Amino acid sequence: MRGRAIAGSWRRRLTAAVSVGALVVAPLALPSAASAATAKNAHFTLGTGSHPDIAVAPDGTAHVAWVHASSPGVTDQIQYCRVPRGKRACTGLQTFSLAGQQIGQRPYVFLPGGSTVLILSYRCCFTPDEAVYIEESVLLRSDDGGVTFHAPQLVGTHSAEGDAVLGPNGTFYTIDDVVTNGVSVQRGALDGSATPLTGARAHLGKDEYGGSLAVLPGGAVLASHYDGGSGTMTMHVSLFSGTGDPNADASWSTVFTSAASSSPTTGGEYTQLASGTKGTFLFSQDNEVFGRFQVRKWNGTTFGKPAVVTPAGQDNIFPTFWEDPAGRMSVAYSSGQREVTYRSSDRKGFATALVLPSADPYNLRGATAADGGGFVAYDGNAYNGTISLVPIPVRRTISEVVKKGVVSGKVVTFKPKQPVVLQKSTKKGWVTVATHALTAKGAYAFALPKAAGKYRAAAPAVEGYAEADGKALVVKAAK
Repeated sequence: MRGRAIAGSWRRRLTAAVSVGALVVAPLALPSAASAATAKNAHFTLGTGSHPDIAVAPDGTAHVAWVHASSPGVTDQIQYCRVPRGKRACTGLQTFSLAGQQIGQRPYVFLPGGSTVLILSYRCCFTPDEAVYIEESVLLRSDDGGVTFHAPQLVGTHSAEGDAVLGPNGTFYTIDDVVTNGVSVQRGALDGSATPLTGARAHLGKDEYGGSLAVLPGGAVLASHYDGGSGTMTMHVSLFSGTGDPNADASWSTVFTSAASSSPTTGGEYTQLASGTKGTFLFSQDNEVFGRFQVRKWNGTTFGKPAVVTPAGQDNIFPTFWEDPAGRMSVAYSSGQREVTYRSSDRKGFATALVLPSADPYNLRGATAADGGGFVAYDGNAYNGTISLVPIPVRRTISEVVKKGVVSGKVVTFKPKQPVVLQKSTKKGWVTVATHALTAKGAYAFALPKAAGKYRAAAPAVEGYAEADGKALVVKAAK
């Protein structure tokens, strides 16, 4: 799901499943005193532009692309770079000057496997000598992890204003949601061999907003959309069974409708879809003032009752949802204080919210690796605003075993030579009394002081990694 730069018409692709278990909302979790003192994992700037997208590789490297203006008001370029975990700057920044412009929507970054990186860009607004078609989908492909890219390939003739996803057998789908024309979907081939150059597309009805896509096992495709012509929002989901021509209207049928209502259990807006190892889910926001984010699970024929993801009464906007390869579900959004707020399924089932140090985030996109470490990318709500990245630090654990006056253990997850400390409890809090570096296997060992007191081992927060605190160990005075 993708978003525009104004609240009220934003939307996002729900890139993976969100758990629909019971939610008990808890207060925001702020960094501990030790973490805050290090000032690690704050946001940083990649460049200028708008509408970023992000994918995170298995090693935690972020692949980020965004729209860039070559001159004031001319958004004709795509910029791309990589940010390794633990770093705070772009590696291999590249600028692609393509025919036409990309206006009001993002490029899409995909990591389908191996060393392949794909960037899909929608182009419009050509000069007479630039293109044959009114609108084009252009693919940039790298086979060496984003170091170099092949020449741009024409692969489609359709806007991706709502969403873009990879389909089976080297295909991709885009969905457009235009106020005057309703929602439409087009399928193309990544190698350009089946590009629908005639502009063929399926029209899914008169809904004006919220275009989002999810590919189901077996090749079926769901498309969500909504409309507010009556004042409150009505949601619909359409299905392509996987057989026939997805670029024909007759190949799609409506499988879910939630009528316009102010009830928190019906209706809604900002529809988004995701399909992952936990199933397929429909995301929406209810029609209440300062509505809550909700998810419904696909049961094979329709969507069930909603489960609440955020509490009522909060002015939350620009959500981004995903599931990482380990099955961890995550959501990040711009809170009423306009800070990135992050929730995940392994934080008490989304109940604990973590504020990520950020500034005025709009058009959020997030992604994490299997260990839970990743990033949220966002822009400054302007075509030439700041493109920022804020880390989602890896949650870590530290074990402690005491034997013959020595405390030892391991840190998971880690990098060799990261610091580990021994701390003592004082009236002013935990104070570090010794520091070592983790071994190549993440191990450490400290001789416990002879002075009585409470001690613990801790792995301080470092860039890309959260703090891990051991349990208090009581040392008694020697007799």
